[in-house]
Parts: sequence; C-alpha cells; structure tokens
Amino acid sequence: MTDDIEKGHSETIGYSAFSLFDECYEYNENACYIADTPESLRGFLTDAAFSVNDYETVVVTLSDLLNDFGCSNGEYALEPEALSRFEKVAETSGIGFAVTPYEDSIGLEPELFIVHVSSFNQAFPKSQSFRILSETIKDLERYDSIYKRKSVDAAIGLKDEITPVLIDVLEKIIISPDEYTGRENYFGHIYAVMLLGHFKEVRAHTAIVDLFSLPENILEDLFGALVFEDLPAILFRTCGGSFDEIESLALDNTASDRSRYTALKSMVIGVLDGVIDRDQTLAFFSSLFTGKEADFPSDFWNLLARCVYDLYPDELMDTIKKAYSDELIDPFVIGLQDFELALEQGKEKFLEERRLYEKRRSMDDLHSRMSWWACFSKKEDATLNILSKPKRKPKSNKKKNKKKMKKASKKKNRR
Repeated sequence: MTDDIEKGHSETIGYSAFSLFDECYEYNENACYIADTPESLRGFLTDAAFSVNDYETVVVTLSDLLNDFGCSNGEYALEPEALSRFEKVAETSGIGFAVTPYEDSIGLEPELFIVHVSSFNQAFPKSQSFRILSETIKDLERYDSIYKRKSVDAAIGLKDEITPVLIDVLEKIIISPDEYTGRENYFGHIYAVMLLGHFKEVRAHTAIVDLFSLPENILEDLFGALVFEDLPAILFRTCGGSFDEIESLALDNTASDRSRYTALKSMVIGVLDGVIDRDQTLAFFSSLFTGKEADFPSDFWNLLARCVYDLYPDELMDTIKKAYSDELIDPFVIGLQDFELALEQGKEKFLEERRLYEKRRSMDDLHSRMSWWACFSKKEDATLNILSKPKRKPKSNKKKNKKKMKKASKKKNRR
C-alpha cells in the first residue's frame, strides 16, 4: 500500500506555466493554473502577459501540490482531465480536498475547477466522500428558496474538510465585496457563517469580524435581515473565550449599528454562559454612553441599552437615567419603565430567564436555527447527486482572469 501511495505522489496530474522573465507561475485569480495537457496550457497562455515562448512548461505531480506548488497556499485551478487524475491519486493517498466549479458555472458543464487541498490524512473517509464534499459546496452556494437540510448534514459530517473552504468564502468577500453584491442566487456566505458558528470554529473568528465590519450598504445587500439575529451567538461561539476583536467591533463607529450591536450582544451571551465577568462587561457598557460613540441621533444607544437591560441593570440605573436625559435613548424603543420592571423581578430570577432564553436558541441544532427562515419557501425534495462526474464543455472565447505570484512569496495576502 505504501508503495502505491508513493507511486501516486509521483504521477503526473497536469501542466503548469513558469515565467522565465519574472520567475513566477501563472495563476487563474488566486489559484495556480494546472492544465490537462501542454497544448491546453498554451491555449490558456494566449491571454497571458508574455509570449507563450517566455514560459517553461512544468510537469505537476501530487507531491508538488502537497508541497504548496507555485506558492498557491493549497488552492489550484485544474482543468477537467487534470482534476480527474488528481481525484484518482488523492483517493488512493487519502488526501483531504474540496472541489468547486470556477466562477459562474452552476447549471453548466465547467471547464475549470478550483481545488482546495486541506491535508494528508490516511483516515479520510471513503472515496464517495470526495464527491459528497464537492456537491455539498455547490448545493449550499445555490439559492433556490429551499433549505438545504441534506447538504447541511453532509457539511457537518465533513467538518474538517469543509471548514477551510467556508473560511475562504468569507475571506474572498472581504477582499472583493463588490464581486458578490447583487448576486441574488448566491447563498454560500450565509451557510458559511452559520456553519462556522455551529462548528465553534475559532479560526473563522477574525474573518467573521472583518466581514461584518464592512459598510452597511454592502452588508444589507449580502445578508439583508438574515444572520444578524444569529450573529451574536456566532461571534461568541467562534471567539474561543477572547473578546478583544468583539470589543473592537463594538467600538468601531465606522461599522453599522447592527454589527456593533451584535458584538455587544455576544458579550451578553458570554456573561450568561459564564465565560466573562458580568461586572466587567457592565462597566464596559457604561463607558459607551458619552454621546461620542456615534453620530447623534443613532440607534447605537438604543441597542446598547437593550444589552444593559439583558444583564439586569441595577448597577447602571444612574447611567441609564442620564442617557434618557441626554436623549441618547429613545423611550419609544425601550422605556425607562422596562428597566424598572426588570428590577422588580430580582437579579437571579431575571438572569436565569435570560439564560434559558438563550439556551432555547442554541446553535447546536442548526436545522432549528435556520429552516424556518421566510426565504426558505419551498420544501427540499432532491438528493445530492454525489456520483456524477464533471464533464468538459467546449472551449469558449471567454478570457480567464489571471494573475501571477512571485516564486519567493510563500503565502497569499489573506486577512
């Protein structure tokens, strides 16, 4: 078996182009390009910056891909036959990977596939799981008014393999949000955020904070009202007990009021879950009623007041009353009597009710958290086509968007 694996590592997957002029490999966007044949590689290079003769054709093996060939950070753009060869040897070697068609290929027969190589793992599931992962990603990306229960289950079953892909979805939006706004039939970012929250994936925390620090008009286009109800829990579950980035988002007056509120609310959840200190959190909340935290008037203080209310407001009543006097809090949004009624319940009883409320809304059951959303107006009645093989469509005249990466650069500029 070991001899077979070593042999598979040395088998040719495809062909790449190395520029002799500036010593770099040719890219399709963020992924080093791997062609089926030297002839198809030359076809790809017709739109390159240099003459075809200025490139050296390089044979690419599985071993090369596992060693970050072309400094591509584990992401490669493979033509269909190269993909087929890769899948064959990866199956034998137990390589973890995910495959997605490049760009707008949903409903078509793709001519290019983006492969994310995650790990060398002899315990990786059976060969059918490779196809499940690819089909799962494609299904979650496509919005058709159906809640993708089967694909969510498949994603949970392949948590380790799909997590890097989900994080990559968010990072690409952060870098180029305009490429994703207005795509009404794209839903990959929604499922990505929800699944990463469900996974309690600490590696995704920075990307999630950065994503929801984007301007309000972009977030409105990408998410509408979706996710914001769940974002506090997502931020809490991915922070790993460190609230530094959450506090930074709460203090960022360039972020949207809703995003800042979700950061504050995640701290409330942290207190109710016993992860952070209540008195320390209330002291932080109290410092945010100076009137300088946002442009006046703003919903920021109304939302902040709601977070104070959720933690039983006895120590901060003087601060709250002053905020009403300064007209920071709108009494029609949350009234002073609401705070007074909370105090009448008693601290322990009130906080226990809040704990039970958050527990009932746990993200541990992702189906319960998502499936009722109004956007899912149709029932899921299709199964994943996990065994279908990608077919190559005739070459089009569409130019592929290429970029190069210097050979000396070992990592992409990811946030």
